[in-house]
Amino acid sequence: MHSENAATDSAYLARQKAYLESEIEAGHSPRGDNAGVFSQIARLALGRGPLNEEMIYASLRLIHARRDCADFALAGLLRILYRYSDSPLLTPQLRADMEAAALNFCYWYDQPGVRGMCFHTENHQILFHSCELLAGQLFPHHTFGNDGRTGEWRSAHGVELAGQWLDQRARFGFSEWLSNCYFEEDLLALLNLYDFAQDPDIRRKAGVLVDILLLEIALHQYRGVMATTHGRTYAPLILRERQAPTTAIAWLVFGLGEFHARTNFALAALCTSDYGCPSIVQAIAHDQRGEITLRERHGLNVEDAPACGLYPDRLTDNMFFWACQTARHPAVRSTALRVAHSADDPWLVDFVNGVDQPLEACRQLIEEAGGVFDGDAVNTALSEVNLVTFRTPDYQLSCAQDFRPGKPGYQQHIWQATLAPEAFAFTTHPGTDNESGEHSSRPNFWAGNRWLPRAAQHRNVAICIHHVPRADPRPYSHAYFPR
Repeated sequence: MHSENAATDSAYLARQKAYLESEIEAGHSPRGDNAGVFSQIARLALGRGPLNEEMIYASLRLIHARRDCADFALAGLLRILYRYSDSPLLTPQLRADMEAAALNFCYWYDQPGVRGMCFHTENHQILFHSCELLAGQLFPHHTFGNDGRTGEWRSAHGVELAGQWLDQRARFGFSEWLSNCYFEEDLLALLNLYDFAQDPDIRRKAGVLVDILLLEIALHQYRGVMATTHGRTYAPLILRERQAPTTAIAWLVFGLGEFHARTNFALAALCTSDYGCPSIVQAIAHDQRGEITLRERHGLNVEDAPACGLYPDRLTDNMFFWACQTARHPAVRSTALRVAHSADDPWLVDFVNGVDQPLEACRQLIEEAGGVFDGDAVNTALSEVNLVTFRTPDYQLSCAQDFRPGKPGYQQHIWQATLAPEAFAFTTHPGTDNESGEHSSRPNFWAGNRWLPRAAQHRNVAICIHHVPRADPRPYSHAYFPR
């Protein structure tokens, strides 16, 4: 479908080789156990042995323990089994251990043993579905040890759920809009489907969504960095955009910006994929001559969902609201609790039940500003968002228009003005004093907002109004404005 484009371009092939060489030469520690398996894909791709088997076994331990991000590691493991199963670098024992991990994994919340894994956010959902589809397809006549289902059943189940996810992204966009980190995981899952799914419809739709994600990066990158509003991000990736995963993707696919040696799931997949970026998307990425105004809508409000055939109280639709992180909305919560109990995960049950703490403060903020509070104070919510990005050869401005003003926030990066990859400004209301990228601090000092502002943009003008409770531990907004 795409191989006549970037996949055969000599400069692209040179960048692919440069990335794979950097993975071999770096000798860096994996980004947690989930990256160990990806660090060895480069050796397999270039036939450069021996493998560092301990890196793969670190990922296998994560998969067997079923901890958070085990699905990331399994996606890399399945790429090896599909692409390099016959490689002389894989010992029979290592190959058998990798196959055993795939045959004994828990692939969805209603199967035994999900506890400890995050399966419900947008990027995790497609990773679980793609892994289930590919594992079942690889072992159609085997019995999977976790629940006694056959591989044939597993593959059909993965096709059904992956197909649903692909269709919903096509209809409603990506709730984790313009994410400079989670686009990396989306691309890994989608490229696995594009390269290895036997179902032609799944393969075609996955390829189209890869096109769309790369188009998003092409349109919204400024001098190689995706300097925009983000649905989900982390402080290190805002403050050092050159190190964001999407910056490395822009470097590989478009030859823009730069690459910092760091394991990147999407790059590992792109460098070992049959996919080639369409020439029109590459041309768009390189065309920075004039002004461009981008307007997009992503996500879906809970109250608008029934008109689109998605019902908050229907169990089969509930995972869409989890993907939008609106599963704790008052209209969705009772069905979300059924999911949490089915997963046998006390943390998840507490997560759904413990959402009402900021209700009164949220009501006061909104009513003080002359609005009417609707009872929805879900901080993680990635409901409908309307984006504007205005790009010129000299600067870029990007904003999430009037996104949930007065409601608690999480990882949403609302607006940013950029003159260069190192020269940019934005404002937030800090949630903690922590400036790191720790998951336990969301929102933190720079990433996200404890209370979301009201923001609007027209061309090169943005207005952002922060209004926070007087008794808040940090009763101020602040600007990141490097001098």
